Amino acid sequence: MIISLKINKQMKIVLFTTILIGLQTFASAQDNDIKWLSFKEAQELNQKDPKPFFIDVYTDRCGWCKKLDKTTLRDTTVVAFMNTYFYAIKFDAESFESIQFNNQVYENKGNGRRPKHELAKALLNNKMSFPSLVFLNENLQILTVIGGYVEADEFSIVLEFLGAKKYLTQTYEVFSASKKKN
Repeated sequence: MIISLKINKQMKIVLFTTILIGLQTFASAQDNDIKWLSFKEAQELNQKDPKPFFIDVYTDRCGWCKKLDKTTLRDTTVVAFMNTYFYAIKFDAESFESIQFNNQVYENKGNGRRPKHELAKALLNNKMSFPSLVFLNENLQILTVIGGYVEADEFSIVLEFLGAKKYLTQTYEVFSASKKKN
C-alpha cells in the first residue's frame, strides 16, 4: 500500500522553516559548548597555532566539579572566551590512562585508596584539591592554578586576563577592577 501525500506550497514553507529553525537551534547549542580536547589533540594544535592551555582537573565523585560543569563552564561568556583564547582539556585526576604531555609520559601508579594520576600531581604541585583549574602558556609552563569552584562572572575576567595576555602589562587586581566598573 502506497500512501501519497500532497504537500501544497504553504505546507512546504512551514516544513522548510521548521527544519531551518531546528538546524539553527542545533548549531547554536554546539556553539554554547567548550571545545574539549585530549592532551594529544591540544599539543598537536599548539604546534600549528600556539595558544594557552586550560586544564579542568576534576574527579568523578566531586560535587563542586559537577556544579562547575553545569554552571560556570556553560556560561556563554565563559564558553566564548574559552573557545577563543585556549585549548581546553578535561582531566580526571583519578584516571588510569597513560598520558604523554610535554615530552614526558605520566601514569597513575595506583597507590592508595583513590590514587591520583602523576600528571595531576605535577600540574597541582601535589596539592590535590578539586576542581582545580590550571592555566598554561603556549610553552606549556604553568601560569596559575585556581583551586575550587569559581562563579562565571569572576571566571570570565580570569579567562580574558590570561587569554588576552593582559598579565604581561598589568596586575590581575587592576584588570579585574577595571572590568567590574564596566
